[in-house]
Amino acid sequence: MDRWIEENFGDPSITAAIAAEQLGVHERTLRRALEGEGWRRRLSGVRMREARRMLEEQPSVKVAVVARACGFDSPTSFAAAFKRTYRTTPAGWRLGHGGRRRAGGATGAARQSAARARAARDGEPPPSMSVADGQSTAVALDELEWRDAERRARYRRAPFDEEPPPTTLSELAALISQELDGPRGYRRLGRRRPLRERSAEADVPAEQSPGQRFEVF
Repeated sequence: MDRWIEENFGDPSITAAIAAEQLGVHERTLRRALEGEGWRRRLSGVRMREARRMLEEQPSVKVAVVARACGFDSPTSFAAAFKRTYRTTPAGWRLGHGGRRRAGGATGAARQSAARARAARDGEPPPSMSVADGQSTAVALDELEWRDAERRARYRRAPFDEEPPPTTLSELAALISQELDGPRGYRRLGRRRPLRERSAEADVPAEQSPGQRFEVF
């Protein structure tokens, strides 16, 4: 069970019932295995530990991305949970461990030396990080949704800890698409999936044809 939690804590939609189903045990059995700690406390402990690590080791990653990577849809709920655990905010923790209060710098100005040099050479204002950071954050959040959808698709094909059967590219793409658009995907957020260039085909080696069966996950 601990390994399942370690592999899935970043998915905001997981519950004790989902964990029990994927592990092939009754929910009561799973809760008994927690030895009185409780599902929420066990899950929260793993999420907070990873959040602390990311804040310390990845200072350029926005708090919103840290929140989503650790299983929180809302940065606000993440900040509240983090403060309950560590008695400080995520930004305060990062600052106290050598990071910046705000990812990208206190002023939000771009720090890429080449971009600043070009702007100075051309007599233009230094580039702002606001748009680029917004795009980067959106892409990062989108990637996390795909990560979780791919994992859920894998569990639909085989129980946890069992090797999934070979699948075709179209079958895999259909499963991931269903997960992205389902109640545990973007519908959970109350919005539609954004258009993006990435597809399951991008992960297939060039020598494999779309109809060929291959191992995934």
